[in-house]
Amino acid sequence: MAKYLSLLPVRRIDATYTIFEKAVEIKATNNLSVCDSWIIATAIAANATLVHKDTEFEQVKRAVKLKQLPYKKGGS
Repeated sequence: MAKYLSLLPVRRIDATYTIFEKAVEIKATNNLSVCDSWIIATAIAANATLVHKDTEFEQVKRAVKLKQLPYKKGGS
């Protein structure tokens, strides 16, 4: 799997204490899951745009750049 990662426009970001602290703050102040809080905190730390299909991320649109993808019409 690792050999395919280089084919994608992504980069690995390891967890840091700063990301951990931000995730805790986000979780404590928003109605989000722990996983979503980590994702948002990581995007903030990386100054990245968070690309998603999850309307719950709209809660933090002032804290992180968001790009919501459209949903498919007519099923899965």
